[in-house]
Amino acid sequence: LEASLINAETKGGPKPVSMMKAVTEAVQQSWDAYNGEEGDTVHSGIGALDSIMSGFYPGEMVLLGGRPSMGKTAVALSMALNVARSGQGVVICSLEMNPEAMALRAISEASARAGQAISYAKMRRGDMAPQQIETLKRAAQEVAELPITFLPRQYADLGALYNGAKQARRILGEDNMKLLIVDYAQLLKSSQNSRYDQITEISMALKNLAGQLNIPVLALSQLSRKVEERNEKRPMLSDLRESGQLEQDADAVLFCYRDEYYLEREE
Repeated sequence: LEASLINAETKGGPKPVSMMKAVTEAVQQSWDAYNGEEGDTVHSGIGALDSIMSGFYPGEMVLLGGRPSMGKTAVALSMALNVARSGQGVVICSLEMNPEAMALRAISEASARAGQAISYAKMRRGDMAPQQIETLKRAAQEVAELPITFLPRQYADLGALYNGAKQARRILGEDNMKLLIVDYAQLLKSSQNSRYDQITEISMALKNLAGQLNIPVLALSQLSRKVEERNEKRPMLSDLRESGQLEQDADAVLFCYRDEYYLEREE
């Protein structure tokens, strides 16, 4: 039923594009970039990354991979907050952490930006001094006003994710939804039987969703345990877990890696 509805919505919408129109749009994008106009390009707000990539473009799927405890969610949330602070709307499909936990992490990040960092763990325990309570209130007020919408675990089904993204677009404004983050891809549900086919369907669905919504999709991805078995533990494309389709569909792949995680265990 969901597939039929999606097909019905697209009938009469997409049309063939002439070379003239494609060239006109391409030259306009190049001209806008030359004049410093960003258009629909989304920047991560992380200086080192933005100096390498010119941004995330509409219709692209970008993967952010890493082993557990490498900081994938922290990096993705930092990007989301940076994008939202620029006035662009962000949707976070949070399948691993509930929206309240993500919000608490965002408040912790905002307190650090204010120069009075309060750790996420201390906030959860309520282990704060009176002056930190005031910092928490100010940080919470700042974060609450950001154009970010969460899709919780109930949106793990691919059809539900599509519909949830459309609902979020109405909340944020039709033209102001600029980035969708999925944390993380392997937790999405598929109708396929084998795990390989499931990940393949999920990967293709995320790529199609980016195209249908005309926004970049940042999908977090777990990596296989093969990383732990090597002496050199820096991630490679072949470490993307369970399906080569993720590598094939992605327009860009980023990896989170922290030397100190492994050095601590060696010590």
